[in-house]
Amino acid sequence: MAKRMDVDERLIEYILQDVEEGLILADLNGDILRVNGQAESILGWKEVSLKDRPKNLFSLGILKRQEELDLLHRGGKILNAPLDAEKWGGKGSDLLFSAIPLTSAQGDVREIAVILKSSPKREISAEESWREWGRFFVAQITENLQEAVFYIDNRGRLIFANQAFARIMEMDLEGLIGKPLTSIIRPVGRPLLFQNVVETSIRKGYWQGETEVEVGGKRKVLSITTALIKSEKGENLGIAFVVRDATQVKLMEEGLKRREFELSLIYGLLSLPTRFEDLKEALRETLSEILIILRSEAGSVLLWDGESESLKVQSAIGFTYRGVRELEEEAKKNRPLYKVYRSGEPWWVSDIKTLRRRPILQGKRGELHSLLAVPIASSTKSMGVVVVANRQKTVYEEEDVRMLSSLASQLSVIIELAELVQVLEAKVDELGREREFTRAIIENIPSALFLLDRQGKIEFINERCREILGWEKKDVIGRTFFNLLSPDGRDRVKRETSSLTTTQTVFMEARMLNRDRREVEVEISFTPRPFEEGKFRGLLVVVNDLTERRKREQLERERETEVKELSRELAGAHRAIERLNIKQWAYLSMVHHELVPPLNLLKEDVRELSRDRESMDQEEMEERVELISRRVKRIERLVSDLRDISRVELGELELKKKWVNLSELTTRAMTEMSLTAPNHVIRLRLTGEEIYGKVDSDRVEQVLFNLMENAVKFSPEGSEIILSLDKVGENLAEWKVEDKGMGMTKEQLRKAFREIRLEEFVDVPQLGLGLFICNHIVTAHGGEMHMESAKGKGTTISFTIPLEG
Repeated sequence: MAKRMDVDERLIEYILQDVEEGLILADLNGDILRVNGQAESILGWKEVSLKDRPKNLFSLGILKRQEELDLLHRGGKILNAPLDAEKWGGKGSDLLFSAIPLTSAQGDVREIAVILKSSPKREISAEESWREWGRFFVAQITENLQEAVFYIDNRGRLIFANQAFARIMEMDLEGLIGKPLTSIIRPVGRPLLFQNVVETSIRKGYWQGETEVEVGGKRKVLSITTALIKSEKGENLGIAFVVRDATQVKLMEEGLKRREFELSLIYGLLSLPTRFEDLKEALRETLSEILIILRSEAGSVLLWDGESESLKVQSAIGFTYRGVRELEEEAKKNRPLYKVYRSGEPWWVSDIKTLRRRPILQGKRGELHSLLAVPIASSTKSMGVVVVANRQKTVYEEEDVRMLSSLASQLSVIIELAELVQVLEAKVDELGREREFTRAIIENIPSALFLLDRQGKIEFINERCREILGWEKKDVIGRTFFNLLSPDGRDRVKRETSSLTTTQTVFMEARMLNRDRREVEVEISFTPRPFEEGKFRGLLVVVNDLTERRKREQLERERETEVKELSRELAGAHRAIERLNIKQWAYLSMVHHELVPPLNLLKEDVRELSRDRESMDQEEMEERVELISRRVKRIERLVSDLRDISRVELGELELKKKWVNLSELTTRAMTEMSLTAPNHVIRLRLTGEEIYGKVDSDRVEQVLFNLMENAVKFSPEGSEIILSLDKVGENLAEWKVEDKGMGMTKEQLRKAFREIRLEEFVDVPQLGLGLFICNHIVTAHGGEMHMESAKGKGTTISFTIPLEG
């Protein structure tokens, strides 16, 4: 007997003994757990021993198929079904049973309860009862589907629809039943669609497809599947429809297709530098691709001309002659395009007519209104400006600015490459005859070419096949290519190319049979032929004689080395540009974060001093001036920090070390900070003995001031800040700055000493210019900086410096 689930025993006992109907409890496998007295009487078990009684609902005849048990597991019910009397002696043919799942508070089915009762006078067959339950179950499932399900009869009238149909069609079901389907759903531009759907469903038994309909003043795309419904006698009863709203899917597919198209253009741009030797041709080709990507009508590339010291149009598409001259006019000194070139900031105009002084900018198709210009720059210099324009207003968005900036970096690579090509050409010219002889060899090395169909049969060969292998076209056309391979390696080649149905290429060395049946060592490459309608068409096979290949390997390695070196330089320049842009934005954000608050306070102090100077006495005037002086000194330190950042980035942070009394240096720093932060209590902890060390005293004081300023900034007024100095071991001095401020999370603490990045600066309030510089100063002394912090419990920053430098 299966173990019972956790159910209240007293409640079960009460139900079992006091209800009028017969009651049976079973587990999820159908094994009987308990039977009440009424059920024993109904089933005639009073005189039957326990060992002879049926142990399972299936053996009792209550369940007949596994599908019924699965239904109960899912929470379904079997109501008023006739009992199968043959299972237990032919008795009880006037009884009905109902099987109901018992669920827990979490909705899980725990047990099965079976109720036995007398059937009504009208006898119901088991098949009829199953069909009645089936209709109820199907209707219940249909109502819970996300897809719309509806039925039409042979006259095309709607006879049933679920709630999903009403939701998708944005209609009220009331009043729709009985109406023709063609009056409810109207396909856009296809008035006879449903007539075709019905005819196809009757002929084939189903129909599947998509259509666009108008719903509530807007259009939706519906995915429709139909099925012909027949009676048991084979009569057509009607057609069932399953409909899904595919509108969003279609929009996503269209967006993905457009994005794939744009990406293909961008990837094409990446190969442009290797396809063009002429700079103007490369710029024009690149500009035409940029106009497609940004959906623009006109564009131009202006480059800096060193001789005239001005920006000149190098390539223009979509502008009239007058429009090109207007562009160069706007590129003169102190004009907008010149400012873009000098500042490195984009110029973004939604409607040129709103400008006080506006250029006409005539395009070939009319006057241009929207304009976007971004700088072209490498890691070492500014090169020019790229401009795109459109006749419509408010065309360009922030995503377009980022996209054009990225494409402008590709233009800078093309320009730099053109300059490098000029240098390389000058060097190659020096090689003279040897260079020309080498080029002739490389450019005229032919290969044997085979074109195979889907079955691997040869459709075409070139003339070189006869020179390498001796085969004539009439000898091999129609033959299987693999039969031309040496028998020893034939299976290996077949195995490695059997799944080659994508755009990948497989290279391998093998031996082929020439016309004299002798083996020739060759290198073979297998590449799928271009696909048609997504179907595999066959293979393109290129065969090279390895003997000739080895003759040119040395030349290939030298050329490959040169190309790799050039690629690394270009890739390094591109990465350097990206890192520089990120750092510039990060520094600007940090400068704003650090300088704006003290400048605002300074402006407020000056405003109050100017306003109240007539009513202030001399002592108060001096206090105000002293406060302003301290704020100016703080700003001077911040400006010094900015200068130090440049030195750190260039590796030029110099230290002037000398032996100093570190105890006195620490005391001096604490005293000056106490004057600067009168609303905080700053305490000093020193060891009994004085500590001396060889350090740059100004830099160490700079570290102490920055750490204490951070502690003051992020601590509540009146709180205590502790500055301490101790000697660690024989050759280390350790400073600590402890505060009771807001503290930092583990993630903020992890980022604190990493290189400044714009995205991290926003999340870490304590990560300012000062802390960044402190870490570099301590590292330059050969020391280390550590931080301990907890959110809401304060922060402790410590650093160590070797005493002997």
